[in-house]
Amino acid sequence: MSTDETLHLTCETAKTEDCPFDSQGSHHTSVNGFSDSKAEAETAEAGRVVALAESLMKRMPVENGGLVDQKLWSAEKIKIYHEAEELRSTTFGLQLLDVISTSYLRSSEGSVNGKRGHAHAQKVGSSIRSLIQEAAILEDQLDMVEDEDEKRALEEDVTGKILLACWRGVCSEIEPILTKVARLIVTDTRVGRDGRKQRIRLLRDVGDAFKHATNDGHGESRGCHLRRIVVDAEENVSKYKLLLASRAASHTKHREQSGTSSTEDLPGAMIGEIEDENGSPS
Repeated sequence: MSTDETLHLTCETAKTEDCPFDSQGSHHTSVNGFSDSKAEAETAEAGRVVALAESLMKRMPVENGGLVDQKLWSAEKIKIYHEAEELRSTTFGLQLLDVISTSYLRSSEGSVNGKRGHAHAQKVGSSIRSLIQEAAILEDQLDMVEDEDEKRALEEDVTGKILLACWRGVCSEIEPILTKVARLIVTDTRVGRDGRKQRIRLLRDVGDAFKHATNDGHGESRGCHLRRIVVDAEENVSKYKLLLASRAASHTKHREQSGTSSTEDLPGAMIGEIEDENGSPS
């Protein structure tokens, strides 16, 4: 199975088709529609977890007794790296590679119990709500701005907040799935203890392949603008504030050269920024 197919299974968690891996082989009817939908979504996700885990395990040449066919595995690792390179070429490919590599490497080191799940989900949910609120405030500010440069800067700030909120939501869906996939791989009782130990090592190799593809991709131009917008939002860098600061610095230099300290020619937003910084009007 290719990386694209793997990610298709991983990311499409919203679909609710029947899962062929239902161990009970029965359909559970809930009291209300919400419970039905939730149960169907959980069943569908469980099916995808099993399918992805089975796909990865088939690519791991662990023989009876825990022996690994190193020749086959070396060839497979090269294939995995090239598939990771293909993923890297997409707009948010680098971020996805980082999530996948981190999840598999963490899991191969024994962190597959998922105990942080609830607290982590609450933290992510809170951060997403905050980003949406911040985007709404910026949109209100955008409605009051007339200067075209300021509008573009604010639009980029709004876009960054929204994209970052979406990305964190995507990560909150992907990470638990990858953790469950890793848990299935390293606890599969169809192979002996030695075989499971080898799978842990091979899972680490998979994580390393994705990590190397991530490191090799830094500086690539494709999707760079959108990635930068998201990074700026994550680091709380505002294009609007940078624009105002640049203009204020330019006017300050001009005043120093002309021997005046008046702010009468400055836009109101810039005057406000200066007053905030100095504590009083210039």
